[in-house]
Amino acid sequence: MTSDRRVGFYDVTVSNGAGFDGFESVLATDETVVDSGSVAAVDPGRIYRMEVSSDALLVMPELVERGGGLLGARSTDDGWLVRVQLPDRRTFIAFRRSCVERDIDFRTERLHSADQLTTAESGLTDPQRRLLLTAYEAGYFEEPRAITLEGLADRLGISSTAAGGRLRRAMARLVEAQLPVDGARP
Repeated sequence: MTSDRRVGFYDVTVSNGAGFDGFESVLATDETVVDSGSVAAVDPGRIYRMEVSSDALLVMPELVERGGGLLGARSTDDGWLVRVQLPDRRTFIAFRRSCVERDIDFRTERLHSADQLTTAESGLTDPQRRLLLTAYEAGYFEEPRAITLEGLADRLGISSTAAGGRLRRAMARLVEAQLPVDGARP
């Protein structure tokens, strides 16, 4: 017997001031969410079980079917900002076309090939890479910032001084890797 229920589990971190109560309030008013609830606390977030309505437009099944994966997702005032990985450009184009055909708004902010900015090529250490990804996903680079340097430090379990130094070193390494000036540091 197959089920028509569309249930998923989501690792949620709330970075705005509303906290999890605000997130749950939004879920309660979301017409596409039939049922939801927190099932586990996983520092710094929670795992939520959500059942979506049968008329909700989902992209995950097709993303997975095409060999892709979700790297991260963040709710914004304009909708969802998602980071996905697909096997190649042809698959990306087909995935995008499918979304547009189903009237799912699809805008591409950045497109990277797998060989761009690997940790080894960029010179980033794993802690620097983790800090940069956390900062990006939490909205540190947005205007206005969605999280402070202290908030990033707390998420990573380091001091704000260490986070600031690590962030500056990581950004310097990225600039050096992407904008070389005759092999010398500007």
